[in-house]
Amino acid sequence: MSRGDRSRRKTNVPRPELARPAERRHDRDREHDQRPPVERGPIQAMPTWAWRTFPVFFAFALGLFVGVFAGVPSGIANEQGNGVPALVLFLGAAIILGFALSRITTRWILARNWPKSRPRR
Repeated sequence: MSRGDRSRRKTNVPRPELARPAERRHDRDREHDQRPPVERGPIQAMPTWAWRTFPVFFAFALGLFVGVFAGVPSGIANEQGNGVPALVLFLGAAIILGFALSRITTRWILARNWPKSRPRR
């Protein structure tokens, strides 16, 4: 019998050969009843989050830029008038993302010790 000739077993049909024997199943239930109850302590408070950190700022800047970048073309396509507010919003998002990327680039350069110290005059 080749592999392609076999019909697949239905998944909702019980398989008695895989079932556990009844005596083992009862032993397991008895062991479970003999265990002491789990004692739980007080619920811990959520950790405080430092919102004014660079990763939060970068995530905000990138999300704002991508959102405006995706939203501006759809808004201009439906808009019949002036596109200046969308342009101002897009430029603001680009400037904020530029500040975030300049921070990452500066940290990357400093981590590699590329700037050479200058002698004092």
